[in-house]
Amino acid sequence: MDARFICGDSPLFLSMIETLQKKVVSRKAAAFGRWLQGQDRIRMAKFRDASYLLEPNLKEGIGGLRDYHHMIWLGKAFFNLKSPRDLEIFGKLSHYEFQELHKSLQFLSNNCND
Repeated sequence: MDARFICGDSPLFLSMIETLQKKVVSRKAAAFGRWLQGQDRIRMAKFRDASYLLEPNLKEGIGGLRDYHHMIWLGKAFFNLKSPRDLEIFGKLSHYEFQELHKSLQFLSNNCND
């Protein structure tokens, strides 16, 4: 779901991304969504509510980074979103929701690197 151009032939890279989106991602979006739902059920059964834990799992716990990644991946699969900001631009999140999401990610980023 994620690819980053590092070096080489950028038109070839962009062509590959476009082809994958048209021939694979968009055709398999529903199956991918169902698979992610199954993964979420397994993860939630394992981690449950972390509200009262002294050390919650910030990656896999409910409301953690995995939920953010799932949201981004589903946006790419179903709506061909190019960046997280597109969630707001295309009306999938309100401006307030996107700002709160951004602040939460910044908090995690700033505090996980200590």
